[in-house]
Formats: sequence, structure tokens, C-alpha cells
Amino acid sequence: MKYAARQILCSILSLTATYAVADIRGLVKTTNGESIPGATVALLSLPDSTLVTATMTDHDGRFDLGNLSAESKLLSVNCYGFKGITALAKEGENYITLTPSSTELAEVSVTAEKGTLQAKAGGFTYSPGEMSLKQSNALEALKIMPLLDYDLANDSFSILSKGTSVIYINGKEPKEYPKQIMAMLRTIPPKNIKKVEIITNPGAIVSGSFTGGIINIEMIMPNEGYMGSVSANISSSFNGFLELTPSFFMVCRKENYILQ
Repeated sequence: MKYAARQILCSILSLTATYAVADIRGLVKTTNGESIPGATVALLSLPDSTLVTATMTDHDGRFDLGNLSAESKLLSVNCYGFKGITALAKEGENYITLTPSSTELAEVSVTAEKGTLQAKAGGFTYSPGEMSLKQSNALEALKIMPLLDYDLANDSFSILSKGTSVIYINGKEPKEYPKQIMAMLRTIPPKNIKKVEIITNPGAIVSGSFTGGIINIEMIMPNEGYMGSVSANISSSFNGFLELTPSFFMVCRKENYILQ
């Protein structure tokens, strides 16, 4: 009888050990061995690279994604000024080395973004850090925020390159066209951004179909005044001539209304 009980106990302990899950944690550093604070570490599930969770490295370059299985998972690690990297995740320690995106950055000390990324229902909330606030405008600030990828050709954003995202302003979808929204963001100082909601599962929050997710920018908008931008694009035509394509955007904001 005692032998049978002992066998059952051993079987239970064996099953517990088999299905035990360790933390997925690690260290992100430079090729020189310097730790990188403020790097984004995202855990993706294979085969379609679905976002499972994400975090940012602390001031020592360390991260901890929690008690999750690393089976069929990838780690996508990115940081402003460095080339992003994707590697197979493993339970326990993961050591990630990032290479500077240009030779000029190789000798520059690592500066943390120092923003905060928090998980929430349907996605994440990000509060901008020091580097974001030093950018020339709100659009440039978004470019260096975690989980967001900027497509230069289409002048649009996506969440981890999973389709074009819809941009909301203060919880509402603007009536303006996407290009006009991007032009408007170029006129707004980054200090006006209070936080950015990165909504990877919009169905949990709003109705409708959003394959690329929603980027909701909570910002301070001026009550009244003019906002505008002027830009131009030079391209080569089929007959060898250079073509100039101007772009002009101007709105007048009157209290809570935008007049174009």
C-alpha cells in the first residue's frame, strides 16, 4: 500500500516538473558589453508572430516577461539607435546583444528612453520618456516609442509591422484623412503627448474591424489657433525629369472644432 502511494506521489511530482514554467527573463546589452536600458522586449508566438506580451528593460538592461512558456515563442528586441533583433525565446536567462544602427552611435553612451510601458486589457499604455520629448514633433516622438513601426513609403504606423494601424486622438477616430492626421502630428510639439494607448486587440474595447490595431494618442490640443505644415517630395519620372510633389496642410481650431 505504501509502495503504491509512493508511486502515485512520484507520478504527480513528475507531471508537475514536466509542466512547470520558468520565468522568461534576460539582459540586453551592446556589443561592448554595456547594458541597454529602455529597450523594448516583445514575446511573439509562432507561427504568425502574434504579440503575447511586452516590457522594457530597466536601468540595468534587464527584463522579466513573467512566468510564461517559451515553447514556440520569439523574442523581438528593439531600441532607438540600434538594429532590432529577433531570437528564439528560452525559459530562464536570455542574453541579447544589439548592434548600433550607425557607426556614429558606436561611441555614443547609451541613453534610456525612460518611458513606462504597462499592459492593459486589449493592449498596452505607454507614457513618453525623456528621448521622446526631445524630438522635433509628435510624429517623430511616435517613431521611437515601443511596439510602433513607421512606414516611410506610406507615411503610416503599424504595431510590430502587423498591418496599418488606425490613429485615434483622445479616444476618438478623427474625421480627417490619415495623411492629414500625420501632417497634423508634424505640427504638434512632443510635450503635448500625455500617453499613447497601443491597442492590439481593439475588439476588446471598441466595435469594428481593425486588423492593424489602434494607436490612441492622448494629447493636449490647443483650444484655438492655426496648425499647418508644408512639405515636398522630389522623384524621378519615367522620362528622366525630376517631379516636385508639394504637400500642404492647414487647419483652424476653434474651441473643440477643426475647420479645414
